[in-house]
Amino acid sequence: MADGAPANLFVGASLESLLGRPLREIPLEAARELLGGSRVLVTGAGGSVGTALVHALLDIRPAAVVALDHHEAQLFALGRTLPREAPVDLRLTDVRNERKLQRMMDEDRPDVVFHLAAYKHVPFGEREPDEPVSVNVLGTDAVARAAIAAGVRYLVYPSSDKAVNPPSVYGATKRLAETLLRTHALQNTTTHITMVRYVNILGSSGSVLETFAQQAAEGRPFTLTDPRMTRYWMAMPEAIAILWQALSQPTGTTTLLDTGDPVPVETMGRRVHALVRGAGAEPEITVTGARPGERLAEELASASESLVACGELPIWRVVHSRAEEQMPLVDGLIGELTDLLAGGAIDELRARVMTLAQQLQ
Repeated sequence: MADGAPANLFVGASLESLLGRPLREIPLEAARELLGGSRVLVTGAGGSVGTALVHALLDIRPAAVVALDHHEAQLFALGRTLPREAPVDLRLTDVRNERKLQRMMDEDRPDVVFHLAAYKHVPFGEREPDEPVSVNVLGTDAVARAAIAAGVRYLVYPSSDKAVNPPSVYGATKRLAETLLRTHALQNTTTHITMVRYVNILGSSGSVLETFAQQAAEGRPFTLTDPRMTRYWMAMPEAIAILWQALSQPTGTTTLLDTGDPVPVETMGRRVHALVRGAGAEPEITVTGARPGERLAEELASASESLVACGELPIWRVVHSRAEEQMPLVDGLIGELTDLLAGGAIDELRARVMTLAQQLQ
């Protein structure tokens, strides 16, 4: 077998084999009608979800797509995958640059913003918490403020199940971002803000399944942190569909896909191995131990949250019983974190972010 993970492992029929369930069907007629002919801005457009989102948007003929990313190689790679006539404007920008964001939104006048830009790798966040704090919290606040000031109609933000009772800085930053956006939604009447709580996405860059596929293709043992570890899983088409479906949810709300029961990471690794090496092939497994910030099982809702079904849709709405009560905790949050970042107080920053995230559960 040639070196390198199979390029088509996380598309088509392989998806249901990996998930162990059918793909969830989400009606998207209303979203397609809204997005078709609209001007759309996507931050983090060079990432795996961002790239998939941009391509999906092109299928419904938006008036224009502004694809924004701070990583020039990823942005260039995205551009190479697009048809020459695609109405996509590639913009090299960091979401922490609020002044430039505001200027871009004033110039491009997007109707819809999908804010995907984020640092997501747990080990990096544990070692260097200033980076996910500045991007995931301050950058998200900058995007929201710029969108509201520019009169953007819809802002959609993907959070993570790691935001629930987070043991990691990454999860804590996602919790703070959720709370900031919910507060913005409650305080303004111009921009409709909704959030989606993602679980692990098949085919996302840097994911454990991508690693398993690479290891299987090269005939190496696959590295498992802990045989007891479980995760919730979703496919890339489902990740895009629930982002679009969030446009029709009430402002300030968070939704998540009903992905079924969690699946052991080892089981997913064996499924990947079977697809790469053939049915019946048994992988060799090396147990490495959990890394700082990782936990054995993810949670979908905190003690103050409940999950409510959205009619017949395979979607839950997260109902937060303390949303208004927690709003005062957000006052001064950006200023406090900015000061800690400027002062280089990394340990104090880490501790403060973790404390705040627990207070906001």
